[in-house]
Amino acid sequence: MLSDERLSILYDCATTSKRLPFDFADDQTDLSTIIKYGELFKACHSSSSTEIIQKTEEINETEKEHLQKIVAEKLREAAKNEDKVEWNVNIVVGNSHVAKSLRPVINIRMPTNEGQQLEFDIDSFSQFRQQLARAVLAVNPQE
Repeated sequence: MLSDERLSILYDCATTSKRLPFDFADDQTDLSTIIKYGELFKACHSSSSTEIIQKTEEINETEKEHLQKIVAEKLREAAKNEDKVEWNVNIVVGNSHVAKSLRPVINIRMPTNEGQQLEFDIDSFSQFRQQLARAVLAVNPQE
């Protein structure tokens, strides 16, 4: 069984694009265990629950409890660090001359360290949303 520290590193690498350290696996048996755990971690991360570990029959109960503890801790950290994206739509109501020149604007404050503010008109926002959805599907096709 891998230590908590190594399982934490494996979880981070399985759920992001980071690579495992070169000397992470000691032998072939260890490598197959790492692959199995990595797949479980990735599935748990995408579903935001530990149910997949509970349902798997490939590992014994002690391993399940240990992996569930690590996944639950990582999911709590992720939920704590997750910011909600604030957005709004402002529409100015006026006479017919004003209505022709003013358009709705969508403002989005991105959850980054700098808190970047993005501003879109309706057409640009529609394109942005569509491209973002395509990118998410390309990266994570099972969702």
